[in-house]
Amino acid sequence: MKYLASLDEDVMVISCRGSIQEKDEKNFRDLVKTCMEANANVVLFDWSQVTFFDSTGLESLLVFYKMMRSNPAIKLGIFITEPDLISAYTTLNLDRIIPMFTSKEDAYKILKPSNAVV
Repeated sequence: MKYLASLDEDVMVISCRGSIQEKDEKNFRDLVKTCMEANANVVLFDWSQVTFFDSTGLESLLVFYKMMRSNPAIKLGIFITEPDLISAYTTLNLDRIIPMFTSKEDAYKILKPSNAVV
């Protein structure tokens, strides 16, 4: 997995590319530190360029979620466009844990504070 973390106002956008697998667990742990240091109110994973994830890659995402729960004020979301990945994500009911969006605009509307403008 290749990723880029960028702060857009108070939203930490983590753009991922390629496949997400077991070997990426350290990257997710590093991302927790990055998000905490940035004091972001919202963390949005942009998986629009992700082509594959396996069960251990999803486990890494859940580890990220558990670590971020230490600050309940932080909202999490994930943006996925690949139909097969959307199907797998929702079939596993992961959208009940980390809300899933099919457009970045929808994610911003729901996750950002109501007074913020995209």
